[in-house]
Amino acid sequence: MDETIARGHAGSNPITGAEKSKKVYEVVVNGTLAEVDHDTLTYIEVGDLAFPGHAPEAQFAITYTHADGPRGGTGTLLEGDSVTIKKKGTRFNVRLANRS
Repeated sequence: MDETIARGHAGSNPITGAEKSKKVYEVVVNGTLAEVDHDTLTYIEVGDLAFPGHAPEAQFAITYTHADGPRGGTGTLLEGDSVTIKKKGTRFNVRLANRS
């Protein structure tokens, strides 16, 4: 493939404003790459990425690394919380938690 076309330069189709402004963030959830279109993920959104179609009453234990924040971007996401992610590399480990 011609490299100039791949980069959107001479001879390629023009890139529209909507395509330029659409951002894609790559996160890894339980070892699987996922793409999202916004830079802040909530507890529920991460749970949905990990376990699509889960029961509405499901609770999760969520830890993350390489996020955009203090302590190296490492922490625990609790119900009602959200975390700002990086463009690439934020990782989540999610497991279903039992209610006791």
